[in-house]
Amino acid sequence: MNTGFVVLSRDPLVRGEVVNAGAAASQLYLVARDTDELLTTITASHPRAVIIDREYGEADDVLRRLADLPDRDKTTVFLVIRDTTEEPPAGAHVLVLEPVLRHALMLADHAFAV
Repeated sequence: MNTGFVVLSRDPLVRGEVVNAGAAASQLYLVARDTDELLTTITASHPRAVIIDREYGEADDVLRRLADLPDRDKTTVFLVIRDTTEEPPAGAHVLVLEPVLRHALMLADHAFAV
């Protein structure tokens, strides 16, 4: 079974929320520094959830590259957004506003456990 969270964000608040949610759920959490590290980590660890910050400069490209990974449907992809007036890119399973990210991850962890 897939476990843990992987986050790609330059925002310390987003990274912190993922770390806190992972620790609260006793799940492994990893912070990727760039797209290549994110993809390598996903391939190696098969995380439960991948969290991509929309503000990360290459978020659209990351989502496209994620779609090509094997077993893509076994990992839930969260896209953290701040501006609800912009059309989000395709590829994420869940769109979540940054202020409620931790709550969304906690709810998702409960859903994974069921």
